[in-house]
Parts: sequence; structure tokens; C-alpha cells
Amino acid sequence: MKNLLVSYVWWYIILATSMQSTCHANNVTTLYLGSIYPLSHGFASKAGKGYLQAAQMAVRDVNQRQDFLRDYKLEMVVKDSRHSSSYAVKEFFDLVSKPPQKVLIYGPVQSTNCEAVAPLAAYWNLIT
Repeated sequence: MKNLLVSYVWWYIILATSMQSTCHANNVTTLYLGSIYPLSHGFASKAGKGYLQAAQMAVRDVNQRQDFLRDYKLEMVVKDSRHSSSYAVKEFFDLVSKPPQKVLIYGPVQSTNCEAVAPLAAYWNLIT
């Protein structure tokens, strides 16, 4: 439960502080957030589902606030790493190469999957 709370707080702080709205138009712009979690095929899927739930709660809370990101709506694009480095790499490529364009990619959350994906992120000028 503590890890779930920490994940929620982390997402909320990142989203609340890094994307301040400066647009004054009446149109709502959707910002897409990519995420890679182990949602099946292994013991880590329980934790992955908890991280996903925390991220969804943070996105919902940010979308409900009116004091920032007023002209924006956040939506998550969720990918399943399937507890596998090769699937994590495939899902990362899907997130960076297929529409819609993502403004943030969170994950993968498992260290072995991170080791496979992190070197690739440099080719898209992403912060790892």
C-alpha cells in the first residue's frame, strides 16, 4: 500500500508542477501520457496493476482541477511489458512511433526492463 501511495504522489507532483497551462484559448488540448507496466505474465503484475491504478488516480485528479492545466486534458496510453524485457522494448517503440504523440513516458517499472529500454530512449531525446 505504501508503494501505491508513493507512486500516486509522484505522478501527482510531476503532473501538477511540470505542465502549467499558459494557453488562454477555449479549446481543450489533449496531452497523452505513455506508460509501461507489467500487467500480466508474472508476479510483478500485482505491483504493475497498483502502479497503473495510482497513475490513473493522479491523472483523474489533475484533470478535475481548474487552477492549472485549464485548457488541457490528460489521457494515458497504457502498455503491458508482460514481465519481459523484449516486450518492454516493443511497447516502448510503439509509444514513441505510433500516434498520438506522447508528452511523457513513464516506465517500464522493472529494473531489467528499464535496462533494456533506457539506452534506446536517448535516440528520441527523452530524459531517462
